Amino acid sequence: MEEKAANSRSARQNIVMVLSLLVILVVIPAVFMSGNLFRQFLRSAGIVISPNLTGGYLIAEFNDPAGDLLLPLPMDPAYKDARQAIDLRKFSVRKVEFRPLSGVGIEPRLNLRFEFDGKQPNPFDSKNKFSIPVMHVYIKSPNVHPGKPSSDKMAHASIRDGNWNYQVIIDGMHEQARVFDTTGNLICEGLGLYVNYEEEQVRGEKQQRVTKTVITAGLPLKLIGDPARGEWTYYVAVGLLDVKHPSMMFQETDSSDVFDCVVPDTTGKPMSNSNGQLQIPPLVVQNAKL
Repeated sequence: MEEKAANSRSARQNIVMVLSLLVILVVIPAVFMSGNLFRQFLRSAGIVISPNLTGGYLIAEFNDPAGDLLLPLPMDPAYKDARQAIDLRKFSVRKVEFRPLSGVGIEPRLNLRFEFDGKQPNPFDSKNKFSIPVMHVYIKSPNVHPGKPSSDKMAHASIRDGNWNYQVIIDGMHEQARVFDTTGNLICEGLGLYVNYEEEQVRGEKQQRVTKTVITAGLPLKLIGDPARGEWTYYVAVGLLDVKHPSMMFQETDSSDVFDCVVPDTTGKPMSNSNGQLQIPPLVVQNAKL
C-alpha cells in the first residue's frame, strides 16, 4: 500500500512538473511573443520581423476621417455607445503567404483589416469581443467575371462604378467572416477573425488605455485570389448589428443601413444616386499585371 501511495505521489509530481515546464517554456513565451513588447524588443535589437508574422504584407490602405457617420444613431439603448464603435478610421488589405519550404503550416490568406478608435464595446457579449459594428466588403477581383447581384444580404446602398464577385460580412456573432456570391449563396468561411488592441500609458492612470481596436478577417487566398496581382476593387460599408436581417445590419428606414463607408479621398463624401440611395464608392488598387 505504501509503495502504491508513493508511486501515486510521484506520478502527480511528474504531471505537475510537466505542466509547469509547458507553462514556462511554451505558454509564457507565446504570450510574450504575440504582444507589442516582443516586437519592440526585436526592433530595438535591430531584428527585422517578417510581415507574415505581423498581419501580412501591406497591399493597400485607406484612411477615413472621424465623425463622418452618415445616419443618426437609433434611440435603442443597446446602441448608446455605438458612435465611435462604427466610425471606421482605416481599412487595409494585407497578404499572408509563407514560402512552401518554410515549414510554417499557415494557409495563405488575404487579410481585411479594420481600425476603430478606442476599445470596442461588447453589449451582446460576443466571444469575438465586439458586437456593435458589422462590416461589409464587396470585392471585385481580376480573375472572376462579376454576375448581376441579386443577394438579400446586400446593404441597402448601391455599388458605384461597377459590380463585384464576393461579398464578405464580418460581425461579432459569427466565429469567422463569411463570403457570399452575388446571389447570396455562402461560398466559404474565413480563416480567422482576430481582435487586437493598441494601448498607451496615460499620466495619472495605473493601467494603460486602449486607443485603438483592430479587427482582422482572414480569407482563403486560393479561393479569393492574389490581391497583389492585377486590378482589384473594394467597396467598404459599416452598419449596426441586427441579427434579424440577412445583411446583419440594423435598418430603421427604407433609405439606407450604412452608417459609414470608406471613400478614396478623405476630403470627399459619398454621393447618392438619382433615387437618393447612398452609393458606396470604389477603392481601386492597381497592382502588377497578371
